[in-house]
Amino acid sequence: MDLVGTHEQEYSNITKQERLSCLDFTEARYRNMIIHLRDRLRRESAIPDEDIIEAIKQMIAYPTLGGQKGSLKLGHDEKALIGSTNYTEIKKELKLLIADEVRKKKEASLLQKYELQRQVKEGGFHKVTAKEPNDVWAIDFLNVKFLGYTFAVCVVYDLFSQEYCSIQVSEVASAELAICAVEEAVSRAGGPPKRFILSDNGKQFISCSYKELLKIKKIGTRFTPPGQPWFNGALESGNRDLRRIIYSIAIYLAVQNPSVARPGVPIEEKLQFLETCCQTARLKINKEIVRMKFKTTPENVKLGKVEETQKAMKKYKEKKLIMRKERMKALENANSKKHKSMEEKVRSIGKKIAAKMNLDYLVAINEVLNRRYGIIQS
Repeated sequence: MDLVGTHEQEYSNITKQERLSCLDFTEARYRNMIIHLRDRLRRESAIPDEDIIEAIKQMIAYPTLGGQKGSLKLGHDEKALIGSTNYTEIKKELKLLIADEVRKKKEASLLQKYELQRQVKEGGFHKVTAKEPNDVWAIDFLNVKFLGYTFAVCVVYDLFSQEYCSIQVSEVASAELAICAVEEAVSRAGGPPKRFILSDNGKQFISCSYKELLKIKKIGTRFTPPGQPWFNGALESGNRDLRRIIYSIAIYLAVQNPSVARPGVPIEEKLQFLETCCQTARLKINKEIVRMKFKTTPENVKLGKVEETQKAMKKYKEKKLIMRKERMKALENANSKKHKSMEEKVRSIGKKIAAKMNLDYLVAINEVLNRRYGIIQS
């Protein structure tokens, strides 16, 4: 509909049929789309205010969660029942609201999706599958741009539970940093992985000191084929979420402690601040972020509570669906009453929440929701 409106403004001298034809639409198809949209908006208006309040609170606390993960966490925590599409729509409206509050234009943030060939040659490397917690670990480095510097972050990841066993930060990606990460992971897990640790062929992972550590800890190792990072795809995917959460935490903490972003701050102090952000991110991912694989948190997977949490979530959904049907029936009976659309509810509730925050915090939320991170990376 936005495209039709834009086309109408730019090319006002053509007929409606010609305009729809240019946009590859028939008049009947366009009419059906409008009817479907109106019906969908009527259904969305049945979402109660208390559910939208919980959704907005979660979006501010966990701005990196998308529609699927966000709606899943709301159900998992038994706070609200909102589908992934509606969650995405509420988040979109919240972005506009926050941008208006800080008088900044909304920037579209698009994730580029790409497909990689995953062909395994005969007798070549086969994708690793973990069967239980602490069965197989993966280790890797990622770069984090922070306050004018690029720091190296080494992570150790449990491929089954999707838990970050260790996160270590340094100025350079060295073998010593990898050794510290493995030692911390072994200490936290109470022992080495049962099978092996998966890594690429980086020089840090083939150094003598790193190999000596693996020998002492009795840890097997396995390397992915050169130039084929998708064989360690679970960790690569997890690291995308990790980087976003680190930036989000850094922005929020920088608002509370603005001195860290001032010129002249020693690199050691910035490194220490980033390390605090990384450890906070590790706890959030392990204990609070619901992962799609088991539809619960990595900590619950490790504690064997997958079935328990799934049953609780199912029971909560059934309860909320019954309440939703009763609410729909009440709305249908009250024909004389004007119902607010979901967008109107979001803006009304969001303004009340935003009014309690100072400008600096609103700017930080706007940066995170739109994934600009300009405050921290500059």
